[in-house]
Amino acid sequence: MVAPNGASPVGAVSSSAVPKIPAWVPRWRTPLFMVLIVVSTLSQLLLLSGLLPWQAGQASAWWWSAAEMLLMLVLLSVAIQWWWRVRCLNNESSPSELSASQRLLLVRISGLLALSLALASGGDLINKNLQQEAFAYDQWIQHSYLIDSIICFFPAYSIVLWAVLSVCQQRWQGWLRIGFVVTMFTLGSLVWWDSYDARMAWLPAVAIWMYSVLMLGLVLSAALLAYHWGWRRSWPVVLGLVLAVVADGLIGQFWLSTNSYYPQIRFVNWIVYFSSQILIQCLPLSLLSTKRNI
Repeated sequence: MVAPNGASPVGAVSSSAVPKIPAWVPRWRTPLFMVLIVVSTLSQLLLLSGLLPWQAGQASAWWWSAAEMLLMLVLLSVAIQWWWRVRCLNNESSPSELSASQRLLLVRISGLLALSLALASGGDLINKNLQQEAFAYDQWIQHSYLIDSIICFFPAYSIVLWAVLSVCQQRWQGWLRIGFVVTMFTLGSLVWWDSYDARMAWLPAVAIWMYSVLMLGLVLSAALLAYHWGWRRSWPVVLGLVLAVVADGLIGQFWLSTNSYYPQIRFVNWIVYFSSQILIQCLPLSLLSTKRNI
C-alpha cells in the first residue's frame, strides 16, 4: 500500500538516515517518562528495604496505594494529551512530516494506548484490594481480587496487542498470521495447564486461561515488532511488552499459584509493571523516530 504524495508505505521499513523528531512533538515527554520511572522505582525500593513504612490493611498501605494511582493518573493524562495533540494536528502545516494515512495511523495508535492505560488503571485500583476481599470464587484462590482485575487488564492488553499488530500490518499477513494465532493459543494453553488446579472454580480457571493466551500474544507481538522495525527502533516498546508479561508472571507465580502473600513481590511487581506501561507508551514516538515512518 503506497501512501499519498510518494510517502513510504504504512509501516514500511527502510535503511534511511535517522532524522530529528518533528518540532511539534513535546520535548518534555521523554524526560517526564524518565522521572516517573525513577520516582516509582526509588519509592518501591525504599519500601522494600523497610526504610519507608508499609503495612497491609493499615493507613500506610492506603497512602502508598494512592501515590501509585497518582503516578498512573499522571501517565494517563500524558497519554490523553498526546492523543489530543495528534488528533488536532494540522497536517497541512507539515506535509513533509506526515501523510494523511500516517497521521490517521498515529491518531489510532495513540488513542488505543490511552484507552488501554485507562483500563489498566482500573485494574490497578481493583488490585489494591481496599476491601480486603479473599476466596470470593472458591476455597482455593485466596487472592480472588486478582481474578476481578482481569476484567480490566484483559481488554487493556488486548488493545495493546491490537495497536502493535496494526503497526506491523505488513508482516501480519498470510501464514505468519496463522502461525502467530496457533502459537499464541498453544503455548498460552500449555502455560495455563502447568498452573491449573482442579480445585479452581470454572470462572477463574477460564479467566486465567484467556489471560495466559493473551500474555503469550504480547510476547509474540514483541518479537514481531523487533523483526519488523529492528532492535534500535523498537527496543523501548519491545522491552515494555516483555516487562508487562514478567509483572503478571510474578503475580501468577507467587500469589495465584501458591495462595501465599509475599509483600516483597508487591514492590518488585510495581517497579516492573509501571516501567512496562511507560515503555509501551513510547510506541507513538517510535513511529516518528525515523524516516521509516509509520
